[in-house]
Amino acid sequence: GYIDSVDDPLSKYLPQVLEQEDTRKQQLTLRHLLTHTSGIIDGAGYNRAISRGIFPSLDVVMQSNNFSGSRPGERYSYSNFGLGLVCAAIEQATGVPFRDYAKSELFDPLGLDAGFMTNDIDDPQSIAALGSVDPLSWGDMEKAYSQIPLGQMYLLGQGELYTSAVDLAKIGMILAGDGSFLDSDSQRVQFLSQQALEQMHTPLV
Repeated sequence: GYIDSVDDPLSKYLPQVLEQEDTRKQQLTLRHLLTHTSGIIDGAGYNRAISRGIFPSLDVVMQSNNFSGSRPGERYSYSNFGLGLVCAAIEQATGVPFRDYAKSELFDPLGLDAGFMTNDIDDPQSIAALGSVDPLSWGDMEKAYSQIPLGQMYLLGQGELYTSAVDLAKIGMILAGDGSFLDSDSQRVQFLSQQALEQMHTPLV
């Protein structure tokens, strides 16, 4: 399965996010999450969850308030948690863990050595340490995410990507160009449609 439209209501995929009877929340769409205009914030539940060694399930995170009070579409407010919920919606729609979905739909077709955990990189020794932060010292990253059931991933997609500068540049050229790239046989492959590119290049906030 796939997500039909970014204008789908979030409740279609994540009913537990909108359990409370609140008409404002019922209007919330994936587009609101992607443009940081959902009213979802990095609230107490989210901040408490990411400080733990083993991340709790989304059901647990949602037991605390994660809404600003703004109506969807009313105000821009950057939210890591909001982007994480897009990952959960993708998992619910596809039945595939987000990191595997990203690999099969994005990284592999583009020929990128990239992933959302150090476990997913072909050559982990190529991962750089940033000052005192050495991702390889964290050990098996899969263990930290082990309590998050399939369909409830609320992390990773907010910016935990491991990739090289060269591979990141390839993504940049696709986004800034005509949506195509050269594959390993020097054949041009259309990855994004013109319609998708136009939407991505249109200011939405």
